[in-house]
Amino acid sequence: MELGTHLNEVRQVSDELQLGFLGMGFQPKWRRDEMPWMPKGRYRIMKSYMPGSASSAWT
Repeated sequence: MELGTHLNEVRQVSDELQLGFLGMGFQPKWRRDEMPWMPKGRYRIMKSYMPGSASSAWT
């Protein structure tokens, strides 16, 4: 609930300024091929699917 309230407040201000935000992760220490793999089924599916359809998503 607190996060939702905060995001609504940010959205009100950013809408007035015609700004948008993009939530994304960043790991400054490792290259993609050095990062540990998360043991979740959906990530295994994404790993096998993404390189053939959207390789830029993994670079």
